[in-house]
Amino acid sequence: MFKERANFLKGYFYHINYFFFFIFISFFIIEILVIKNSLNSEIVYHENFAKNLLILHDHEFSEDSKKTNRDKKYMTSALGKGIEKGSLEVRKLNRWVGLYIDYNLFKFVYDKFNSKLLLIFYSLYFSIFVTMTLYFVNQTHILINKKNITQSNLEYTNFYLIMIIFALIFFLSIYQFYSPEISFSIKETFFISAGLFFTLKKNKLFFILIILVAPLIRESGLIISLFWFIFYRKDKISYFFPILSLIPFIAFNYDIINYFFKYGYLISFEPQAGQITWWDNKTINLNLIRIIFINYGIYLFALIILINLIKETKRLKLILLSFFYLIILLMFTTTSHYSSKFLIAPFMTLLIVDVLRSKNYLKND
Repeated sequence: MFKERANFLKGYFYHINYFFFFIFISFFIIEILVIKNSLNSEIVYHENFAKNLLILHDHEFSEDSKKTNRDKKYMTSALGKGIEKGSLEVRKLNRWVGLYIDYNLFKFVYDKFNSKLLLIFYSLYFSIFVTMTLYFVNQTHILINKKNITQSNLEYTNFYLIMIIFALIFFLSIYQFYSPEISFSIKETFFISAGLFFTLKKNKLFFILIILVAPLIRESGLIISLFWFIFYRKDKISYFFPILSLIPFIAFNYDIINYFFKYGYLISFEPQAGQITWWDNKTINLNLIRIIFINYGIYLFALIILINLIKETKRLKLILLSFFYLIILLMFTTTSHYSSKFLIAPFMTLLIVDVLRSKNYLKND
């Protein structure tokens, strides 16, 4: 009886920790939006934030865009008025499903309540994704290490270390630099963490659900469909998952498939309006070194250290995924997209925590 009560209290306390983490992240996101985001070089308060999020998205679309299924009020008309040569903004055309859902959800809150509540709701909305990402990271850690240490120690001792490492990566990639990409990065990281968990748990049903939805949020969500192959390449169904993931992506974007093969969709050597690219840095200077170090150097150095400490196959595959995402981000994003590095937070957190906790975790399966 006493043991059952103790376990109940432990579980209750465990979920209280998630609640406080949720509130903690919510305040961080509000600070990012209110203090770090700027509109016409002024601090964005709740009313300006609402106008930026909703009213600017209410512009009518051009006749060209109305030929597609993008005649919804979910993003600015600039995208529909003709994509300039080499503009990476063309990618946003195939993210309309997630943007459309967000837009209608935020507009409902704004219409029913007010701009102050919209700012709070926006923060809470994305805090749910961040907190659920932490949850799946912790559950993946438990899944990987359940043979090595007790369930109690896994859930209640390692959780704090996981939370601290995860929060540091959040601070490094998202909090320091505001970018509109944070909404995509936060949601995609959630799908990555959930996809990784269901892969290692070998839950095909939920994994399929993840890979069907993730590409509709951002095209790089297609990468998640490769997780099963990376961990279970002998499983024949792993070859089917990438094809399955492509089906909804193409079905919702069949009318703009021609854009996928145009210059600027994946990579561009042209200057990008309002963004800093590698091509804008024509000389090696301290600013370029700082950008490279914060964007890639920190993660690369950490992975090099980890690969020398880790021998166990499953964790080596986590390192492989981290390197893969870093290469993708290096090749296909601008230098101003610091928040995109949040995508590797699940892998980095799991690896760093395991190494810090005990070298006993590194035994071969």
